[in-house]
Amino acid sequence: MSPLAVAMMLSAANVPDDPATTVRAFVDAYNARDYAGLDARLDDNAVWYSVDGGKISTDVTGRSALVDWTRNYLGQSCTSCKSRLIDVSASGRFVSTVERATWTAKTGAERTQASIAVYEVVDGRIRAVWYFPATP
Repeated sequence: MSPLAVAMMLSAANVPDDPATTVRAFVDAYNARDYAGLDARLDDNAVWYSVDGGKISTDVTGRSALVDWTRNYLGQSCTSCKSRLIDVSASGRFVSTVERATWTAKTGAERTQASIAVYEVVDGRIRAVWYFPATP
């Protein structure tokens, strides 16, 4: 392989994914409990917001805090949780999704709900997430 071809391959490997691909990889890492994969896709100053009507609250701020928050949630509160992207639409650095969560309740029954989320992706990393209330 020529030096130019090697340089082009290395350069392409350092190009961030498009925003929708970054979000898909983030959800895949969530489902796999791949916390290093989550970490790799988050901006150092990432923020997770919950939106409910006209109220927006900040759930967690910072890459490592968000990874720890997710690890605790999946390890303690919802060990069977999985999320599937039903719809993904990107506009510039913003990616909107419809996500279907599934989990097994303490009774053994399978539960499911859908939510809308909007991700802001800058330079291949998620900078912010606005998560809207779930519906059955």
